[in-house]
Amino acid sequence: NLLPMGSLDVGLDILRIMQNIHVFVSRFSYNLNQQTFIERRPDRGSKNVRCINIRSIAASLKQHGLGVCDTTVNFTYQFLTQKFHIFSQFLYDDYIRSHLSKERRWFRKHRIACDSMYPYGRAADLVREIRKLGISENDGNSFLDHFRILITEIGNALGYVRMVRSAGAEFCADAAQFVPSFEQAQSMANNCANIIQNENEEEEKNDDAFEKNAQVDDNQYLSSATKGAGKNLAAVIQNLSKNFAEGRDYFQVLVNVFQKVLGDHEHLTNFYTIVPALCLSWVDCQLVAKDRVFKQSRSKDAYFTDDGFAVGIAYILAILDQGNRFDSLHWFDSVKAKILADEAELEQRLATRERKRKAREHEQEQQKKKSSTFSFLSNSTSSTNNSTKTSAKAIEDDDDDDDDI
Repeated sequence: NLLPMGSLDVGLDILRIMQNIHVFVSRFSYNLNQQTFIERRPDRGSKNVRCINIRSIAASLKQHGLGVCDTTVNFTYQFLTQKFHIFSQFLYDDYIRSHLSKERRWFRKHRIACDSMYPYGRAADLVREIRKLGISENDGNSFLDHFRILITEIGNALGYVRMVRSAGAEFCADAAQFVPSFEQAQSMANNCANIIQNENEEEEKNDDAFEKNAQVDDNQYLSSATKGAGKNLAAVIQNLSKNFAEGRDYFQVLVNVFQKVLGDHEHLTNFYTIVPALCLSWVDCQLVAKDRVFKQSRSKDAYFTDDGFAVGIAYILAILDQGNRFDSLHWFDSVKAKILADEAELEQRLATRERKRKAREHEQEQQKKKSSTFSFLSNSTSSTNNSTKTSAKAIEDDDDDDDDI
């Protein structure tokens, strides 16, 4: 066929992403505010990174239609099923489960002593304990890092579903601008559709009953092609108005599906206790990735945004119904307190260093003053000695002259 295979407005096709969603969520980073996916590392030989936004997905929907949205959700569900299987296996490990139970019991016992805030140091110690299990030889990541990457990929998949839903709403908004009024267009299309349904009934009527009608509807003189077009128009406008007005909450569907499956597993009840350690692992990885952005080497992943982790954590907490338990840790308040304490300590160190510097400068000034005073005294003493010697020599000369006389 002679139709073009793509356009400049379209990045990756939505069908291609859907079929390779496991590759997509691992190679792209999600930006929650702008709803954009940015490639972490370009292909070999490429000087640009690919970006996918709502406009590119909406352009793909114009080619494939809104039916692709439901198919995307089905593919995402299958992908999440595989990821949650690995997720459950990690938390079922005896070493991980024992440490999480230990952290839960410790916090319950020392809640009052630590002001109902999970300490920052306990999370850092848990990161080090899990790191003792081993480190991957390929990328140097620990088991906790791989678990964080798993949650990030889950969040990226959900972010892609959110982007597809937003692109569908934008597609409907762009199409609705050509319809002046939904009510008028719907009534006109419904009339054409009703005519087609009533044609068979009208043919069975008797000729006497047909002649009794004084007025004949003008719509009966429409051709069959026009009537078929009106029926299709009715279906299109009905579908467009339904999607434009209501839409579908795919997130709630995915939450309800997995909540029925994962809600009864006992080894998942302590997941909220590992979230602080995961946050520390994410922060360290984010700092390293941002530093790589300014380097010319692109052999490793370099990115400045990674909101898939936050989306994945929020989604899993909603599935396991552990949002209130995580809030009871007051983890973010603990992090703020830790940052304020570090800032105060840093300011104190800087103030101490400044006092030492001023004391050292004052001491140097005193030494300079002493050295200048000593040099002045030595110079004055030497000049006095020279003048004394000169006067003594002059006296001796006078004495010699007297003797000669």
